[in-house]
Amino acid sequence: MLVEDLKCDQHFEVGIEVQNVGKRGGSEVVIVYSKPPEGIAATYIKQVIGFKRVFVAAGGSEKVTFSFNACQSLKVIDYAANSLLPSGGHTIAIGDSGLSFPVHVEFDR
Repeated sequence: MLVEDLKCDQHFEVGIEVQNVGKRGGSEVVIVYSKPPEGIAATYIKQVIGFKRVFVAAGGSEKVTFSFNACQSLKVIDYAANSLLPSGGHTIAIGDSGLSFPVHVEFDR
């Protein structure tokens, strides 16, 4: 479905707690990726939809929260440069550590 044809007011949030188990404070960049539903031809494997740098004191933790517009964060671009929001199971992944969870998109007409 074309993103321009949708009422794009749906948002979702992702939160993660970053812990520093070391003896010195430091910063970490938390990166959030979107993976489109399987079976969509000629599209990206994953795309960055958000990132934040967070400083965590030694032995401490910090909560990082992201808010995303579903249509803008989960869209793909086709060969004709149309922005499309594919129906089906998208995956949101945080970092490269393997932490991920599914987001299912369906359309009501």
